[in-house]
Amino acid sequence: MNNYNDEPLNLPLPRLRQDQWDIVQHPAKVKLVACGRRWGKTTTAGSVAIAAASQGARVAWIVPIYKNSYGLWNDLERILAQGVARKKVIMRKHERTIHFKDSGGTLYVFSADRETSIRSNAYHLVVVDEAARISSEIWDATIEPTLADYDGDAILISTPKGRNFFYRLWLRGRSGRDPRYAAFQAPSYANPNPNIQAAFLRAKDSVSRRIFQEEWLAEFVENSGTVFSNVADTCVAQEIKRPVPGREYVAGVDWGRDNDYTVISIFDTTTRQQVYMRRYVGIDWSLQRKKIVALSERFGLTQILAEENAAGSPNITELQEAGLPVHPFNMNGKTKPKLIDNFVFAVERGPEDTEKGVTLLENQYLMDEMMSYTQKRSPSGNWKYSAPRGMNDDTVVATALGYKAMTSSMVDVASWSDVWPV
Repeated sequence: MNNYNDEPLNLPLPRLRQDQWDIVQHPAKVKLVACGRRWGKTTTAGSVAIAAASQGARVAWIVPIYKNSYGLWNDLERILAQGVARKKVIMRKHERTIHFKDSGGTLYVFSADRETSIRSNAYHLVVVDEAARISSEIWDATIEPTLADYDGDAILISTPKGRNFFYRLWLRGRSGRDPRYAAFQAPSYANPNPNIQAAFLRAKDSVSRRIFQEEWLAEFVENSGTVFSNVADTCVAQEIKRPVPGREYVAGVDWGRDNDYTVISIFDTTTRQQVYMRRYVGIDWSLQRKKIVALSERFGLTQILAEENAAGSPNITELQEAGLPVHPFNMNGKTKPKLIDNFVFAVERGPEDTEKGVTLLENQYLMDEMMSYTQKRSPSGNWKYSAPRGMNDDTVVATALGYKAMTSSMVDVASWSDVWPV
């Protein structure tokens, strides 16, 4: 009778689609794959990596930071569970290494922020996951040299994040001038899964044009530039002095710092229209609070979403103690891009879309700030939004907060910085 453990190891690798298989079979040594969300990049590269290691290859899988490896490792544990049970596969979780006993192959999982661990080996295959989030120096000085010994292959898979080194390598592969490089574009809609198809269509109607281009169409967007479009067609409303009976009104507040303005921006939730905005500067906090209290009473504000910063926190507390329905919003590098992205999407839709668009005041301060507002990619790959040097963004931020207050339920919300629609 044959010993079960002596039988060949059959790995339950997922079946690849034709578009995925075309990439796997391409003869190029370095493959650049620009992927949309849920296209299946991990499935594609993971199948290649596991198959290669199981046949004796030394394989490195590199993620930008260590926590990015958690989901991958869970998938590997599931796929290799039978091999581990039969003692044909040794998985060392803390070291993030997988050894195939029969072939002698090894799969290493590294993070690019610990580059010294990558340098110590030579590899037949390297997979760089979310390659657009690592620096060109890491690729040039640390990763690419590890392929020299075996004339190894590399697969760089990533959602585009601006026009960085990943984009430049992708263009090199796209040009066809160097047969060692090949570039592929894999938008989300290429995945025939009906759930992914539905998510793609929802995203088209729920995120800004830039987000949709990058994360779903897998297109490379400029690293910097102006943010808002359709401003003239969206900023067409006239200010009202008194509320319309039976309507609900909410507001956003951005607190001024130094020479900045404190701004309150009020919206009518029924018409999805900005109806009132005021800027305050050069007056003390107590008088600013009194003006906000007066406006809250005039419009019967049901919700106020206010920036929580050094100046905002004590002012928010004072307003809450005065009985105003104020909720703090912790503005930081993570929450501000999401806030602005949601607002940009609504402005792109404009007044004609009564369900997802917005109508704003024909206010010159607001229009000037919107038309000059800029975005710039940080070295980490995230977007940073701000006004140009010497200009303010107070009206933009207050109006974005007001829009957020209008479109989201605030019931029983403890921390607005962590609450976002899927």
